[in-house]
Amino acid sequence: MRKQFFGIFSLLLLISAELFSQNKKDFVPYNVVVTQGNYRTVAVSKENRTREKLLLLGNELEEQNKNTYQIYILVFDDEKAAKLYSKIDNLSASEHNFYAEHYIATYWKSPSARHDFTIMLDGMNGSIEKIDYKDSIKTNDSESSETKYEATATDDTIGKMVSTIFFLWIVGLIVVLCLWKKFRYKVWFEFFVALFLGFFGVQKFREKKIGLGVLYIFTAGCFYIGWFIDVIRYFIAAIRNKPILPVETTYTPKQELITFDDVSELPVVQPLGLILQGSEVCHFSENANYVEIKNVVVGRRTSGGGRSTRIFGIRVSAGSAYSQSVRDNIAIKTPGTFLITSQRVVFSGMKGAFNKKLSDITALTGYDDGIGFQFNDKHFVIQMENAPLAQAVLSLLLSASQN
Repeated sequence: MRKQFFGIFSLLLLISAELFSQNKKDFVPYNVVVTQGNYRTVAVSKENRTREKLLLLGNELEEQNKNTYQIYILVFDDEKAAKLYSKIDNLSASEHNFYAEHYIATYWKSPSARHDFTIMLDGMNGSIEKIDYKDSIKTNDSESSETKYEATATDDTIGKMVSTIFFLWIVGLIVVLCLWKKFRYKVWFEFFVALFLGFFGVQKFREKKIGLGVLYIFTAGCFYIGWFIDVIRYFIAAIRNKPILPVETTYTPKQELITFDDVSELPVVQPLGLILQGSEVCHFSENANYVEIKNVVVGRRTSGGGRSTRIFGIRVSAGSAYSQSVRDNIAIKTPGTFLITSQRVVFSGMKGAFNKKLSDITALTGYDDGIGFQFNDKHFVIQMENAPLAQAVLSLLLSASQN
């Protein structure tokens, strides 16, 4: 099952990466060198001194300045030449030649919302190609001329990442909803539920924490902090294969007689998460499950002359037919720790916890994979791996207490 979920998650990542690579646009980075009123000089690298790259730059400038009232941008392929604009009226002959050689494009946005871009691949003294941009935004409102002009590559990348994550979330949500009925109690499915539906507190409702679930709905998972903690918690539980939620399985306990031939002396072990009192000694400690058996409807059986078909996942019946409920024993398992000491029996878990003296036990039922405890009118079934050993330890303790 873990391989299936890893496969689905890897597939979603590959789809996301492919969409991101297909939507990625080329851009030309540049540095703003001089700013004087509505005039600016920018510098690009010499490898961008081609018509294709300068057209991309022109598109960038046109996009960035749609809402700008007026701007004049001079493009150079050398930063030193761009700096010379600050003393344009006092250039020497050599400086002017250097300036003209590296001056390769001009962008102009007029107050009438017209965009012009001029390309000069051979410098000021070479051929000139003029590109006109017709802007759909017409405004007479004056905007601040001190707008910062920086490459929007970072913003564009962030936008694509957000859209990719949103797409991944939608696909993951669809997968979770499709697999909900079949795998809703599997540890990796719990993780994906927390990952894709955690903003709405679904995992809290499944943990029977209704108040926190409502809080998650109105605060987007406690401002994403609570959601992030839950995702980490469920991920660790999935890796350890220890479900946080109670697990439903079909379960029919097999009763057998308790035999104690293999144990003649009480073992002494370290207690898991239990503080012993005085001379108390721990004789058994193991991870276990509290099992609550319920007889519930697991399906329906239809008989008669009717016909049924499935349309978009919904079964539609026609004709005369009779439906009968099919019931089965469903065990809800809550993980925890079971301990037997010289004075008491203890189970600690989210559900079915108890801490009782040995003298409080009114009846015991032995199973091949667990023990049934009766404390007056309360009954508990604890499932564990070493059930025969626990039964033997209990028998020796109870026999000693009666003697």
